[in-house]
Amino acid sequence: MKPLRKAQKPTLGCHLQKTFCSCLVQPAEDSPELKELIKVNHKYQRRLKVLLLTELFFKNDFAVVLQPYLEKAGPPRLPDGKFDSSFFTADCFHSTVKGHEELAKGLWNNMAKSENNKEVTFSKHSRT
Repeated sequence: MKPLRKAQKPTLGCHLQKTFCSCLVQPAEDSPELKELIKVNHKYQRRLKVLLLTELFFKNDFAVVLQPYLEKAGPPRLPDGKFDSSFFTADCFHSTVKGHEELAKGLWNNMAKSENNKEVTFSKHSRT
């Protein structure tokens, strides 16, 4: 979630995001509010992993397998290190076609790997 704070364009959509998603965009970098939001998000992700390992989602003939290819991904960067906003639409949240293509590559490549060999980052564009 935190890298989305860097997704900014001079568009009405990005401006509106600051109003509608203010809990993510507005807090100062090291503020207690942002730290709490990140803590809650990480707690949610950990609990989701635990839930997916229960018998509800893992049976002899059925399984839900977490694809962690975004777990350690950072914001897309240009060769000069600046944030590459071409991966995001005018609302600075949703992915463009280019962004969806990269997400699809990461998902597809991880689906073909065994559980112990799954990537936690994807493509040259998203590594930090």
